[in-house]
Formats: sequence, C-alpha cells, structure tokens
Amino acid sequence: MSEHQRHLAFKVLGLCALGLLLVSAGAQAQSLQLPALKQAEQTTLMQEAEAQYQRYAAAPDTFFSVGEAKKSEWPCKVSAAQLKELTGTSNYTSGAGASGYGHSFSDVLIHPVTASCKRGKLDGQLELVYEAVRKAWGPAYQNSAQETGRVVATVSGGKLIHRLELRKSADLARDNAGSQAKSTSIASSAEKPDGDFINSATILVTGEGPKYFLKRPVKTPRGTRLEKTFYNGATLVSVEQTDAIGKPDGMTVSYKGGEEKQSCFKQGKPADLRACGS
Repeated sequence: MSEHQRHLAFKVLGLCALGLLLVSAGAQAQSLQLPALKQAEQTTLMQEAEAQYQRYAAAPDTFFSVGEAKKSEWPCKVSAAQLKELTGTSNYTSGAGASGYGHSFSDVLIHPVTASCKRGKLDGQLELVYEAVRKAWGPAYQNSAQETGRVVATVSGGKLIHRLELRKSADLARDNAGSQAKSTSIASSAEKPDGDFINSATILVTGEGPKYFLKRPVKTPRGTRLEKTFYNGATLVSVEQTDAIGKPDGMTVSYKGGEEKQSCFKQGKPADLRACGS
C-alpha cells in the first residue's frame, strides 16, 4: 500500500484505539459488495484488490507463509528508499503538539520470495512478505499494531509500475505481560503510480464491514490534484482533492447523512467556495 493510502486508512484504524471491536482475521472472510464506479481503470484496480482479498480469505493461515526453500536474497542492490516504496513502510508526520498526527514503523523485516534484476536494477515481477510494528497517533488516539504484508509488484528498470498488497494489522495492547494482539483488520490494495500521483483502490475489512478508498489524479483549473473517494460499504461518504503530498487543496464534498455538503481548501486551509470554482 502506498503512503497516501496508509494515511487515509489510519484515520479509520485509529477508531480501533477508541474501542471499536473488530473481529478476528479468521472470521473476516465475507462476500464483498463493491461500489459501482464510473472510471474503468479504478474499476479494474478495485477488482484486483477484491480478488486478492478473496485469495487471502480462502487460506488466511497460509497466505503470508514463506517456506525456507522459497526465501531468497535480492539479486541486486535494493536501496532503503525502494524497499520503503515496495512495502509502504515510510514514516509520516503532520502538525505538532496536541494537533499533530502521523505514523512510524520499526522492527521492519523483509523477505524477498522472487525477484529478478536487469543492468543492476529490479526488473520484472517480484514478490515479498514483510513484518513491521506500526505506531500511529493523532489528537484523540494512539495505537500500535503488528503488521504483516504480502506484496506482488511489477518493476521496469527499477521503476514501480504496478503493485498489489494485502496487509494484516493486529492491534497491540500493552499490559503487565507485554504486547498482546487484541483486534485485527485486513487491507487489500492495488495501485499504479501516475507521475507524482497515484491511481489506487484499497479495501479495508474490519468488524464494521468493508470500507473502500480510491485515489486518482484529476485535472483542475489549479493544476492536477489527487481525488480521494471514500465509501462505507456501497455508500458514498466523501470526495476530496489534495495536492501530491496529501494536503487538502480543492473541493471537498461530504455525503454524510444523505445530504451533500461542499467545502473548499487552499493549501490545507479552508477557503471560500468561489476559490474552488463553485
């Protein structure tokens, strides 16, 4: 999963730290009702993410297993930055003090399963599994989770072309006995980089049912922006625009409660609707 996708998803996962009870991974297998999408590329990505989730649901106990015979070393040098891009384990912070939020990763272990190189760079299809501890924080919560991910990616000349990831995230409760998993979520995503932006679809499955996150670049009078769409089940919740680093910049439309509400942002700050062309 990409950095931007994790930023959206961690807002939802943060509710877990406030007491949202999630079902165990083994009980999460379910038939998913995908939202109806208009864009062909996002429909394809959503279908890829859903197919990957169903593969996991069919064999959750072995989905992340890698036998010793399959473990391998990278066939060429892979930079730390590229490993973070492949696994989505980049740290993120925004704001400071009581209003700050973000996430960080530690104890990251990456196991390449298959990979090939050409002229000293990753090239072709690769597969890996990884483990990490992820800490997330915000104004109203703090949370730690043990994450396990499986990634299948296509790379050309060292450049990421397409990426599938399924990530299992188990919250860690701290008590006198140490860390103990208390709740679990599953995120399945498919993505294709598009310049400074990304086309992606993510399915987040929790005890509250599936949620869907979409991203795609859109052209606006102010230049290209990233459009982020959020569905709770098949119900459209919100559509917002951000810049390439995720700062709100453009029109945001909320459909909560069945009512449409528009708002405008410029460089992360609220602005008059006329500034967004409304």
